[in-house]
Amino acid sequence: MMLKLSFVSFIALLCLKYTNGIKCYTCGLEEYDPNLDKRGTYNTTVVPGVKTGYKMYNHTCFEMDTQTGQNVPFMFTRDLLLDSMPTVEEADEVVTFVKTLNPKWNLEQGFLIYESDYESIQGALTNARKPAIPDWKNWENRAVEYFDIEMWIRDCGPNVKHCYQAEGDYDSQLPTFRGCAGTDYDYDNQCFHESQAVTVSLMPKRSVDVGVTLCYCGTELCNTELSGASEQLISIFIFSGVLILNWII
Repeated sequence: MMLKLSFVSFIALLCLKYTNGIKCYTCGLEEYDPNLDKRGTYNTTVVPGVKTGYKMYNHTCFEMDTQTGQNVPFMFTRDLLLDSMPTVEEADEVVTFVKTLNPKWNLEQGFLIYESDYESIQGALTNARKPAIPDWKNWENRAVEYFDIEMWIRDCGPNVKHCYQAEGDYDSQLPTFRGCAGTDYDYDNQCFHESQAVTVSLMPKRSVDVGVTLCYCGTELCNTELSGASEQLISIFIFSGVLILNWII
């Protein structure tokens, strides 16, 4: 869709070179691959208590904001199982069986388990005609406990002074983008907003009003909630999928 290409091009214009310096939350632009910044760092698996250095800031801001998209374990215990099984006898049957699959899977002591291992346990229980355990979705709210926000942090270039958050408003969608700002202007906690007529490549093509809000902030990891910053205006013109910015200061 033309709107998506245009808006992504707009955000790309804000980003320059990155090495080490100010840190900003980054999300929404798949072009910024952690493996290109530092080889081997892209990974969505959280290892509780371990500083892995894994990054996933090329994923959507929706995943960052909803704490989803990561491969996160939860602490699986007999007590949790008791609360979700019909009877104590069935729960204890599962406890005994699971330990035969892997001696480390001791539900009486509790152990961290990832979705893939959990599903393998479910399959083994089914094959052995043992009592069924709840689906993984039953425990997703517990996995959030180990969500790693550091996976969304990116090192900016030595001359980068600002972080940004940009948001578009089209057809009840609010795509969000965050990252290191490549502007040399001294913007601190300011927002710019413009409603612009844009041709959307649907059939038939039509013109729609799209709101774009861009907010800057001047401290490390400041770009999560910027809606309260003071507002100015930017004028945005779209040509062939590339946004050209005329700043009205």
